[in-house]
Amino acid sequence: LRYYAFRAGQSAGFTLPIHILFFQSRGLTLAEIGAIEALYTVAVVVFEAPTGYVGNRIGRRATMIAGSTLSAVGVVGFLLAHSLLAFAVVILVRAAAGAFRSGAQGAWLYETLAGDGDTGTFAQVSGRANAVGLATLAGASLVGAAAYAVDHAAPFLLEGAAGAVAIAVLLGMDEPERTAGDIEDAFDTRAVLAAVRQTLTARSGGP
Repeated sequence: LRYYAFRAGQSAGFTLPIHILFFQSRGLTLAEIGAIEALYTVAVVVFEAPTGYVGNRIGRRATMIAGSTLSAVGVVGFLLAHSLLAFAVVILVRAAAGAFRSGAQGAWLYETLAGDGDTGTFAQVSGRANAVGLATLAGASLVGAAAYAVDHAAPFLLEGAAGAVAIAVLLGMDEPERTAGDIEDAFDTRAVLAAVRQTLTARSGGP
C-alpha cells in the first residue's frame, strides 16, 4: 500500500496540461519551448546510466528519495524561473529526478518481493502501481488545468504538495536486501556506450 501511495504521489502531474501556457506566460517563444522540451528528453537519456550507478551504490529507497527531492526542487525552480537559461537549468534538474526514479522504483519492488520469496507477484503489483499512477495523473491533470485558471502558481503548489507526500511515504518504506551483482566497483563509461550502441543497432527478429 505504501508503494502504491508513493507511485500516486510522484505521478500527480498537476502541471502537465499547462506547461506550454506557463512557459509562454514567462515570455518564452514556441521555438524556445520546443528547445526546452527537447533538452529534457535528451537529458533523461544521458542521466539514466549515471543515476542507475549511483542508485546501486546508495540503495533503492535513497535513490527514490533523491529523485523525489529533485522533482520538488524543480517545482520551486519553475516558479522562480523567468528566462530560457533558468528554465533550462530547471529542466535538467527535473530530468535527473525522472532518471533517478525510473529504474529504482521497479528495482525496489522486485527486491522487496524477492526478500519475501514472492517475486511471482511482481507483474501483478507493478501493473496495479502503473494503473494507480496513470489514474492519478489523469485526475491531477484535470485538477491542474482548472487550478491554473484560478492562479498560475496553483498547479505547481499542488504538485509540490503531492511530491512532499511521496517523500513522506518513502521515509516509511524499508530498504530491500540487494544482490551482490547489483554493486559495481566503478562506473565504466565505455561499457555504457557499448551497451547503448548495441541497443540502438539491434534488429528485431520479425519478418
